Amino acid sequence: MSLNEKSCEPCKSGAPKLTTEQIIESLKETPSWKVISENEELKLLKKFDFVDFEETMYFVNKVAALAEQNGHHPVMLVEFRSVEIWWWTHKISGLHENDFIMAAKTDGILNTFS
Repeated sequence: MSLNEKSCEPCKSGAPKLTTEQIIESLKETPSWKVISENEELKLLKKFDFVDFEETMYFVNKVAALAEQNGHHPVMLVEFRSVEIWWWTHKISGLHENDFIMAAKTDGILNTFS
């Protein structure tokens, strides 16, 4: 089953972080996302560009609704014609499968723009 078809599962403190091998495998389905390290935590990051502010906000609202439906929320930096989104699991201070599921679903929203 692809990441886009999966649902987030509740994640508890102490749940295992993804291994390097699992991250590499998950990136095969989300190749446009970058794994970054901030404050010693691994996170997924991607910048999305749009034609105008209205399109930017449409996308942001779609991501917000998706996050609420899945109980997993990103950090989003909204600018005039772009949005940067960070996914990571705060409870484990790192990456969980849920983060890659949400990255894939976020890309799915973007695909509705084409």
